[in-house]
Amino acid sequence: MSINGLDRYGFRKDACRIARKYVDSIIKIYRSSDNLWEKYNAEFGNLEVKNEYEMPPFMGWTAGAFIYASDYLVKQKEIRDEN
Repeated sequence: MSINGLDRYGFRKDACRIARKYVDSIIKIYRSSDNLWEKYNAEFGNLEVKNEYEMPPFMGWTAGAFIYASDYLVKQKEIRDEN
């Protein structure tokens, strides 16, 4: 939602920064744990979170958000390459 909102209001640089940070964090965590998770520590890009309950591995919404952010970055690169 942040990426989309920032983009719609013309803050594409910030939208790309957030998308890149999210994508990089998910890739790093996936490589170290072999899973996608429900919760992440967005400040530090790791799994150090308050664990009120055991986190289930592979969360579909995490995959969806990752695909959205990745696609957004590809789209922005294509727009820059056209100009």
